[in-house]
Amino acid sequence: MLGRRQGGAAMTPGEIVVGTDGSPHGTTAVRWAAGAAERGRRPLRVVVACHWQVPGRWYGTVGELTAAADERSGGIATDAVAVARAAAPHVEVDCSVLLGEPAPVLLKVAEEASLLVVGHRGRGGFGGLLLGSVGMQVATHAHCPVAVVRGRSENVFGPVVVGVDTMHPTDSAIGLAFEQAAERHCPLHAITAHAVPLPPTPIGIPPVTYEPERVRDEQRRQLAQQLAGWCTKYPDVAAECEAVDGGPGAVLVDRSQGAQLVVVGTRTQSGLRGMLLGSVGLHLLHHAGCPVLIARTR
Repeated sequence: MLGRRQGGAAMTPGEIVVGTDGSPHGTTAVRWAAGAAERGRRPLRVVVACHWQVPGRWYGTVGELTAAADERSGGIATDAVAVARAAAPHVEVDCSVLLGEPAPVLLKVAEEASLLVVGHRGRGGFGGLLLGSVGMQVATHAHCPVAVVRGRSENVFGPVVVGVDTMHPTDSAIGLAFEQAAERHCPLHAITAHAVPLPPTPIGIPPVTYEPERVRDEQRRQLAQQLAGWCTKYPDVAAECEAVDGGPGAVLVDRSQGAQLVVVGTRTQSGLRGMLLGSVGLHLLHHAGCPVLIARTR
């Protein structure tokens, strides 16, 4: 069950929500979220999930445990707000300390948010904000875009990179990538990648006809076509298209080393309400060299 223990005003639709546990990765996520709020001219809400699993307090009365949890989470919230205001002095910053486990708390608070931000790693006091637990749940099930802050989060050089599957294009990812590039005043690099087909092994089967340059040219053409409308909407964003051979996950991880941000979409599975990450998104969340932004279609 979720319950408000402490906080400011009611949740504001369109605000950016960031979860923190006071760890170095959580603090980095707060700083990154403050920058995003400043660029997008949106309010920022810092969220701390409060529970009774207080380190060093394995026993005691309910009152003692509650007081210890309140004191610890309140301190984390105060410090996080100070970090956010130092990073972005003109951003409206509010905070909420809420009773509950981290993933459900963040998913509930971010239902009407424009963006949910988490660090890729945390510590036990926030339920272990590790990819595969809270970070994975949030990235998989949130109804708004999710930024997982990892790698060189303070990099202000390089492009925004967006991965595009030309067979199943995702307008939400492309549009979000253009929006981010416009806010950051940086170029956009749209990439589509495909694995080179293996030759057939059974005897008697004719060889596969594969002309790499022709395939790349066709993919670049399709990619440019998908970007055309967004280039018109964002004329100040310099967009570049690239079609490369290789696995999409590995290609995007490689490009992330010089990027400010990598944007990818999600795939849905019939019969499931939640959005599901594909293998490319999961690979990036584990290995990208910069923050990863998971787009969503509401």
